[in-house]
Amino acid sequence: MRQLCPYLVSAIYETFRFTGSVFSGRMVLKKVQLRGINKVFSKGSIIRAMTRTASFDTTV
Repeated sequence: MRQLCPYLVSAIYETFRFTGSVFSGRMVLKKVQLRGINKVFSKGSIIRAMTRTASFDTTV
């Protein structure tokens, strides 16, 4: 397929590269309520997040 339509294959790979998301969890170190969320997270809970990158801190 790559030889028949190289631009299509390239476009598909670029689309997947830009839309890829990382699912990760953050552990709560002390009781916290995040802005815009009505839930209070207690110490030790895991907050699961979907982000475009994995370069965020792992603790809250």
